[in-house]
Amino acid sequence: MDKQNNLKVKVYRFDPSVDKEPYYKDYEVPFQYDKMKILDVLRFIQEKLDGSLSFTWDCRLWNCGLCGITVNKKSCSACLVDVKNIIKNNSLLIEPMSNYSIIKDLVIDRTVEIKQMQKLGIKYDRNNGEFSLDNIPEVMDPEKVAFLRDWYLACIDCLVCNSACPAFSSDYGFIGPHLSVRLAKYLNHPKDEGDRPNQGYAGGIFQCLGCRRCDMVCPLSLEVSSNTMEQLKTEAIENGHAPPEVKNFLKNVFKYGNPWGMPSHDRAQWANDLGVSSFNTQKHNYLMFVGCTGSYDPRAQETTKSLAKLLMKAELTFGILGEKEVNDGNEVSRVGEKGLFEHLAEQNIENFSSLQVEKIVTLSPHSFNTIKNEYPNLGGQYEVIHYTQLLRDLIYKNILKPTKKIKGKVAFHDPCFLGRYNNEYDAPREILKAIPGLEPVEMERIKENSFCCGGGGANSVTDLISRKNRPSTSRIKEAYATGANILAVSCPICLTMFEDAVKDEGLENIIVVKDIAELLLESLAD
Repeated sequence: MDKQNNLKVKVYRFDPSVDKEPYYKDYEVPFQYDKMKILDVLRFIQEKLDGSLSFTWDCRLWNCGLCGITVNKKSCSACLVDVKNIIKNNSLLIEPMSNYSIIKDLVIDRTVEIKQMQKLGIKYDRNNGEFSLDNIPEVMDPEKVAFLRDWYLACIDCLVCNSACPAFSSDYGFIGPHLSVRLAKYLNHPKDEGDRPNQGYAGGIFQCLGCRRCDMVCPLSLEVSSNTMEQLKTEAIENGHAPPEVKNFLKNVFKYGNPWGMPSHDRAQWANDLGVSSFNTQKHNYLMFVGCTGSYDPRAQETTKSLAKLLMKAELTFGILGEKEVNDGNEVSRVGEKGLFEHLAEQNIENFSSLQVEKIVTLSPHSFNTIKNEYPNLGGQYEVIHYTQLLRDLIYKNILKPTKKIKGKVAFHDPCFLGRYNNEYDAPREILKAIPGLEPVEMERIKENSFCCGGGGANSVTDLISRKNRPSTSRIKEAYATGANILAVSCPICLTMFEDAVKDEGLENIIVVKDIAELLLESLAD
């Protein structure tokens, strides 16, 4: 960026004592130096242009946690983020953090956190009477408390994670990732005696979608999703605290190998009359791992069929497990049932080994993630590829040649387990660009900042998030705002979540949800 350029800055303004509605005010701020921070932009506006602008900050060293804001729709810290790394088209849109009431301009009301802590009793708790003034200082093993220093005490209460969290909404049914970290700190403290599993359950931890958006925005890279949320869920389950919907989900997966209790012999019904056969290592290069949603959900089955037809057109040899396939375990692991996850993974690994499987193409990013990243820890080493990566390569090699025009504007939704978990953002977009007639457009929140469909963490089955504030509804509105008439997805769970959201918003005749496999098949010559 040219240091002489003026930044075009649009700032959210609202003073409840004066203004009836929020509004935005435009400013021009000179880009002064290469390491210029967002905080420098705000201070220039306040000190040189408009002294009435209100925002919070203190240390400039990202120790106080006060300067959390939203810039270009991404939650972040004003004192840490370089202007050059977040600016779009020489412009900045600066807004307060989401999910909180506004005191004035960019200043949010943080008292909800204190109220939640008081309500749930999230504080250091010693009940057995051992602690007294007579044994101060209390002796503790340094190794047992090292993680408190290096991990849980690192959190500086900035609330940026809560602002980014799709499940943390205005009704505060879920305590959010911030207080979950606080709760996990006491859970892991060797001297604490509070009932942390029950408090986590009461705080709605099973509403966590496992989307990792909190991980992406945490300025201290605490990896809250895996290091805190899954641990709290595991503790809750092991102590008998889980919503009935989660218990039913786990029971069905354990008993039937799928979340709905459907018979295993129905798993491959989608393949009837397609000529798809069971995997045979002598005949097939790839095992196509379909997953539960693609196997049983009627709408998702259309995607499964499309992918199978594409692989056939490419003359790629593949087979399926059919009724031998069981749940991949990704969502089971995300809700904290690690024992059941290992049981499922070992079942699939045993099947893979007995069939001498080497290459696996998955329909679901959830399956892709767990088979690629978690099965190796249990002895399952395979070459795993998501179907969009495979189709992209087949297009590049001129094996699949999209020639039919599909007219329309298409917005692509980045699924969490393909994007944030596995850093694959390009393959789906490259497929869409290769389809003639399509005009790709981007939503406000894309790639690592993509907004979850709301189906992760088994929520596509358990449905624990209220319909009023569903992430899928917010995302459909965002897609509609681009002018797109097609929302493209590359995940069967996203497909089903957005299909429902389109109906909820009454947009059936305005925007259609299609999987990339369906669009590509449609664009191929007969």
